[in-house]
This record gives sequence, structure tokens and C-alpha cells, in this order.
Amino acid sequence: MRILRNLFSIRNNNSDEEGARLFNKHIWPFYMEDGWEFVDDINNAEVVTSLFNFNPINIDMLKRLKPRQILLILSIFHIDETYEKEFYLKVLEEYRKVFPNCFIVHKNKAIQDVEGLIYYDCMFNRHKLYYHDYHKIESLVNSFPIGNKDIIWTAGATKEMFNIPQEKANPQNCRVFLSPGLLYQGMFLPRMRYRAGLKDFLRLHYDDKGYINSAGNNFLPNNASEGIERNIQRPDGAGGYWYPIGDRYYKETYISIYVETLTVSDFNTRCVTEKTFDPLIKGNFILPFAYSGFIKDVKSYGFRFPDFIDYSYDDIKDNDKRFFAYMRTIDMMFRINHNFRQTYEDNLHIIKHNRKVFIDRPYDNLYNKVKEQLSKIPVPNTASAL
Repeated sequence: MRILRNLFSIRNNNSDEEGARLFNKHIWPFYMEDGWEFVDDINNAEVVTSLFNFNPINIDMLKRLKPRQILLILSIFHIDETYEKEFYLKVLEEYRKVFPNCFIVHKNKAIQDVEGLIYYDCMFNRHKLYYHDYHKIESLVNSFPIGNKDIIWTAGATKEMFNIPQEKANPQNCRVFLSPGLLYQGMFLPRMRYRAGLKDFLRLHYDDKGYINSAGNNFLPNNASEGIERNIQRPDGAGGYWYPIGDRYYKETYISIYVETLTVSDFNTRCVTEKTFDPLIKGNFILPFAYSGFIKDVKSYGFRFPDFIDYSYDDIKDNDKRFFAYMRTIDMMFRINHNFRQTYEDNLHIIKHNRKVFIDRPYDNLYNKVKEQLSKIPVPNTASAL
């Protein structure tokens, strides 16, 4: 399929130069798949892309599209609890009032097989790409005049940041857990409250058992540049980037204890992010707090969980009750287990299996999903159609 090498955004005037820069910055979901042909003339394109906006303000751009073209509205670079089916359908309705062949590409696992909404698991794809097919990222940087500083999420990243450590440190150098989690100043999302509660709990009871980050003292990736270190260590908790925590912390811990992005079960919004995929591929067991049913979603990928952790808290629908049960799980794990090194060795087969999932599980394919939608558009009897 021919896709326009341009990306429309609320923040630019849709000029060719700015649009091309924006598209190159967000290009990897298309570049990694066979079948996409990049074109520079909108009249030659079958597919046109746009960043997700809450309102279809680019009316002039929509009116330039032709009956046999598709507009892909990309909502795969951010998610929160409100990004549920009804929200997307309402926005899509506004877009389709102007141009009927609009589709929202999203990463909410709860929305699949809904007309007009295309689910795309860019989170898993991104991990498989960066950890196992990084040569495609290097090829992307070399093929387009953008430089790696412009690739979404990973400005200034290097291949070494996506290393997979193979061995733990000597037992005397190991702690039990690694507990990351950014707290953004002035942002009162549910996950911020739960992250603050988790940090307070761990510092009060198990501060000497693990690594816990704090404002201005976050965990750095492998070989961080001065610019990356300065950005990560900002005391206001600036986010929007993805730099996996350095190997040292995974070599010196056995379990990752953290709060995921989506933590509220009242919304039908589900997604597994890098907060979970990173420790799974880096070699830790995971003990996450998220929405009810999150553990089932992780297992649906083929990942396995150890028996020495009680994950039954995941079944509790009430968010605060689930969080208190989660903290009890942490407490009971420490009360029962006094030799985490031996527990790790006994369950090493699970670590190896989970790493292999990233190799064996195929990429989620966006090209085929878009091609299917394109095939459903009726051919109009008009000379203006492509």
C-alpha cells in the first residue's frame, strides 16, 4: 500500500517539510513491516496518517482526501484510563462527518473487532524490535535524514541500552527487588497516588531490601549520555521517553515491584506497557499493580508467573481494596521467603521462558489490518477516485 510520507498534527501548519519530519519521527510502525510504499504526493497515496486529536480540526486536510483513500488517526503513542471505546467512537464520529474513511489506530486491548477502531499492539512490537531487531532501527536512522534524536520515545538512545543481561550478580551483591516509578509534579492521576503509596510502604518496611527511585534520583539506562541523564534526573519527574533501566539493577535484583500505567478497573481500558515488558525481558519476576485482570492480560502473551508470589489480588475489582491486597501480597512474600536467591534459581526456567516469548511471538501486523479495511471501501464511479 502507498502511504503518504507526511503526518498531520494540531501543532503545525501541515507544511511538507514539517509534516515529513513528524512522519519520520513516528515512522517505525510502518517502516518495520513489508508492504508499505512511501510516497510524497497525497494524490498518489492510498493511506494518509494523522496524529490523534480530540477534535477533527484539520478540516481542510480532510477535504483534500479522495473517496478511495484512508485516514489513519494514530493513537498509539499515549494511553490513559479515559481512552475507552465510547471515547474513541465519539471522536471518530466527528472525523467521519467530514471524511467517511477515517480509522483510529489504538493500543487499548479491551477494544478489538470494533468497526472503525484498529487495535495495534505497538508496545509488544516496540520491545521485540528494539531488543531483538535493533538493526532495523539503525537502518531507519541511516535511511532517513532524521537522526536518532528524533525517533519517538528514544531520543539519543543506543543499542547498548537494549542489552539483555544473562546472569545475576553474586548473592552478597543482590537485593530482593527493584521498584521504579516516576511521580509527576502536579499530576493527580490514579497511578500517581498508588505509586506514592507503594513507595511509602516499601521505604517504611523494606527499604534495605531493594532499590527504590526518588525524585531527581531515578535509575539510569546503560551508557546514558549527559543529556539523557539530565532529562531522567529532573526533579519534576519529566516523562515521555523510554530508556530501559540499566543492566546493573536487574543483575542485582530478582523481582520488579511497580505500578503500571493503567490502574483503574472502572474504565474498560487495558494495556501492557514497557513497565512490564522491560523486567520480563531483562530477567526479573514481576509483581505489578494495575487494573483488575492485568495479570491475565500478561499471561495472554504466553508469559508465565512463579508460584511463590500470590497474584490473587488481581481479581479484586475495587481499586483501593485491590491495592491494599497488593501490599499484603508484598508483605507475605517477605514473611514467607527468606532465601530469594534460591527461589530465583528454582524458577529460572520461568525467566528463560519469558525471554523466549519475545523471540517466538510474532509482531502484531498493522499492514494487514489496514489492507483489510481498504478492501472494504466500495469503488466509487468517479474519475476523481484513486
